[in-house]
Amino acid sequence: MLSTQLLDVVFVPLLIAGVESIKPVDGRGYGGVIITSTKEKGIGI
Repeated sequence: MLSTQLLDVVFVPLLIAGVESIKPVDGRGYGGVIITSTKEKGIGI
């Protein structure tokens, strides 16, 4: 069950830590945001 939600499990702590950010774009619903990294280098996973 965890494998289907693994991206959310990894993303939420990164969002809270400020490593990732969510930017809204035009449109509503699915695909209405862009997820970007605020760091230039990866986190080394």
